[in-house]
Amino acid sequence: MPIEDLSEEGLPKVPNLELAQLKFLITLQPNNKSLKEKLLNEIKANNMTPFYLECVKDGELSSDEKLVQTMRKANEDKLKELDGKIEDNEKAFGDSEIRESYLAKSQYLCLI
Repeated sequence: MPIEDLSEEGLPKVPNLELAQLKFLITLQPNNKSLKEKLLNEIKANNMTPFYLECVKDGELSSDEKLVQTMRKANEDKLKELDGKIEDNEKAFGDSEIRESYLAKSQYLCLI
């Protein structure tokens, strides 16, 4: 089943179902290093700490505590930035700007 490409419409692919497909394929081919490498590269690129921990728990990837700490720090920094934007918009702007700030935060949380 092909995955729709919504990037042309300006819509982000959140959640990225290609990652779920990779995770599933790894369960079928647990010794396929290229699948694991591709999944890990996507996780690292987007600092997907919760998804990484789920993959480790399920046995698809091996644990790397240093990587977890690095990604967790990046997640905390990004969430602080998004919360700051929400606060600023609540003080200075209207409902649509506030809604956009909350939407950005929810999309980020879905991404990771």
